[in-house]
Amino acid sequence: MKGLAQLCSALEYIHKKKILHRDIKPENILLTKHDDIKLADFGISAFISQNGTYATSTLKTWAYASPEAFQEEPYTSKSEMWSLGVVIYELCALKRSFTGKKNLIKGEYEPISTLYSNTLRNIIASLLITDPKERISLSQLDKILHESMKSPEIQNEQSVRAFTDNQHLRQQDAVGLIL
Repeated sequence: MKGLAQLCSALEYIHKKKILHRDIKPENILLTKHDDIKLADFGISAFISQNGTYATSTLKTWAYASPEAFQEEPYTSKSEMWSLGVVIYELCALKRSFTGKKNLIKGEYEPISTLYSNTLRNIIASLLITDPKERISLSQLDKILHESMKSPEIQNEQSVRAFTDNQHLRQQDAVGLIL
């Protein structure tokens, strides 16, 4: 959860600067030697205009693009929340969240294991809501993360991490990003 909180902090910072990253995916999330998260590759980022309109979508990596991107609707901070949900899902499930564009547009994905906390599973579900108006915001997610860090459920999740790391040594760093 620490890694997710750091990623949210990075997004909050750039959004306050009126910047949309527009390419949130595992390859653009870096882990330092001190286990800190850094958001990288702002190559297709865009500024939010002064009049409040948002960038129209330049379709990025389809697997992380929000449903609204496929419908050529404006790209907003809620689109970035979708991409964040896809990344979190993949770190937990160790597989793609959507098997094709049709499943992505409909928001059809297999739930992650019940070994993960209800909090984490609910966060993913809240991020992968197809209607951007109903999708959780960054401030709502930040509040949930701060409250959940105190929860005994999260402490139990740390033992799940140890189990997952032992089972998936090839992806140990990726799992560590989310937990």
